Amino acid sequence: CNDNGIPDECEEDPCAVEEYALDHGSDPESADRSLSGDPTSGFEIFQPFDLDEETTLRRIDLDGWTVNHHPQGFRATLFADDGTGDFPDEAFPIESADYRWRFSGASVVWVGRPFRATLPPGRYWLRLTALDPTYDAAAHVGITGLPSLSRRNGDGQIYHASRSIAMRIVAGSPASVSDPAPAGPVFDLRVEPNPTAGPIRAAYRLPVRTQHVASIHDVAGRRIRTLFDGTLPAGRHALTWDGRDDGGRRVENGVYYLRIASGVGRIARPIGLVR
Repeated sequence: CNDNGIPDECEEDPCAVEEYALDHGSDPESADRSLSGDPTSGFEIFQPFDLDEETTLRRIDLDGWTVNHHPQGFRATLFADDGTGDFPDEAFPIESADYRWRFSGASVVWVGRPFRATLPPGRYWLRLTALDPTYDAAAHVGITGLPSLSRRNGDGQIYHASRSIAMRIVAGSPASVSDPAPAGPVFDLRVEPNPTAGPIRAAYRLPVRTQHVASIHDVAGRRIRTLFDGTLPAGRHALTWDGRDDGGRRVENGVYYLRIASGVGRIARPIGLVR
């Protein structure tokens, strides 16, 4: 099985049936969603989805077809919601992977790529972006799921669709300690927006599966909120802070620090809270 959902001719048995944390299905008989790198008339695609519980992603499958081929294909980038429920926070990518669809306009051919982030409950967005001006493709629409959006490359105009795109999410168990560490800094901690009057969203990277504590501290070093205390696998992870302490009380305006401490290192970032 090679993660495309179709048994190869050399396979004696069909691929094992997988359970999906989310499954929009695919309807290739309906009008597709255009995905193109043309700088004037091309489009990006945005697909929102909701998670009701903490989910460790293993793979995201997409179904569509290539109209005009380019070897780079397109990139799917995962974002948290911007707090409105209507659009992603594009300054805050969680993880991405590159895809290429086949020339299969009338058939369902899922293409999957690994995603390893562990996401708390909430709304998330997957953005599809062509990686070359000549690339042209189409995403099949889903049978279920939240409606997708399209953004025209030329002027940024947003178009609202009535249906989702075809997408499936496979959840998995945490990675083992022996899994290779991802490239990049130990934590690569980013906080957005900063300063802010609203929720703080943070993304960080763990090099290995490890126990760690993510917490908010005031300028005197006192811990006022524990955001996470536990073990997560290697990879990118996301969390939010709503500006409240452990007792649920809104804290005063000022400078605070988000700290992440574990056996593989420590890091802190200042946060400006202005309401």
